[in-house]
Amino acid sequence: MAKSTTHADGIMATLTILGADQKSVDAETLTVACFKAFPSLFSMDLFKEYPRIDRVKNRIKDLLHSNLIVEYKNSFYRLTEKGKEWGSKNTELVRRAGQLLSAEGMKVTCSQNMGVDEVEREKKKFIKTAAYNKFKKNKNEITIMDFMDFLKLDIYSTKQLFERKVKRIKAICLMDEELKKLFLFMSKKFGEDYTSFKNEIDKLIG
Repeated sequence: MAKSTTHADGIMATLTILGADQKSVDAETLTVACFKAFPSLFSMDLFKEYPRIDRVKNRIKDLLHSNLIVEYKNSFYRLTEKGKEWGSKNTELVRRAGQLLSAEGMKVTCSQNMGVDEVEREKKKFIKTAAYNKFKKNKNEITIMDFMDFLKLDIYSTKQLFERKVKRIKAICLMDEELKKLFLFMSKKFGEDYTSFKNEIDKLIG
């Protein structure tokens, strides 16, 4: 039997899609977004067209206690590292929340200020790369050229471009368990910092 979505799950998915990994989200915005993304969980019993504030407020206390979120200032919340990991493990629920919020006309973000649709398109591109295919078959066959193709970089890429690409692509990969494993493997093997990357390039060109 499929696991039913809890109030805490709904709040975490909504915070993730609102970009709470990068910025603080106020309680009012969170409540409205939870209601729009999961109306069956966060609407009033008798007046279904209105959000039930206490259902968000009460679960917030549990999430704070579980160290999934942190309160930065009065009623402004942000995901902790543990909370970000929750998002990467529950990508389907996050995606569904994003689709519902987009349909309601709310601005949604998934890391790096990217919309849900854009993130999904990028993930599909990554899955078609040689690096991904080799990772599924024999990850040790992945080369620096595969890593460069994955990042869409070449041997002349600047430090600024490298860092911008890595930051953006890492944010997307961390939202998918398989892509996360691939990115962490390649960054460990070839380097996630520019100096390590250039050293690998120097080895390649002799």
